[in-house]
Amino acid sequence: MDKKVLIGTPIHEIKNYSMERWLKSVSEIKTNIEWKLLMVDNSENEEWYKNVYEYCKKLNFENYELIHIPNMKDEDTWECQRLGFSRQIIVDEVIKNYDYWWSWECDILCPPETLNYLLKFTNEFDAIYNTYPARGNTIDNGEQDGIGCVLYNKDIFNTFKFVEDGTPIGADGRLLFEVMRNGWKIIEIHNIFKLIHLMV
Repeated sequence: MDKKVLIGTPIHEIKNYSMERWLKSVSEIKTNIEWKLLMVDNSENEEWYKNVYEYCKKLNFENYELIHIPNMKDEDTWECQRLGFSRQIIVDEVIKNYDYWWSWECDILCPPETLNYLLKFTNEFDAIYNTYPARGNTIDNGEQDGIGCVLYNKDIFNTFKFVEDGTPIGADGRLLFEVMRNGWKIIEIHNIFKLIHLMV
């Protein structure tokens, strides 16, 4: 059976500076694998997501779905909550309809062949972490090892939840810790591709 990949990404108005460039990068993916982009907007601004539709229209990019979560707050104290709710929506969709979640954050540009390369490791590994440079750097020194560019086997999310008993757990480190603790096989890749971490 052919593999199916969901590129699932929380988005927020604060990243408006990167959205059009990032969407162009996503739209240029070269692969024979079935995939779709799911963006989950957790901005407090109830209207901002309409800009994303306009960016997609400008790029003639149609292979996506966009969801806005109402009643979010932009305060820093809400950041993990926003991410937790957004990522749970994403992994719920992965579990239902896909084989892998490609967590590709909306301020990172990847070359068109990145997905094909990550998929090469899926016979041996459950999570393929591609590190990326800090903002403003051109060289990936491995200092950014969050979930900005990671391909996950959906089975990981049969047990790990970003929202448990109504409480969101959005921090990147918690997922990495749980993946390692539960014995999933991980590989971390450095400097195979030139990934760009966008700045304002």
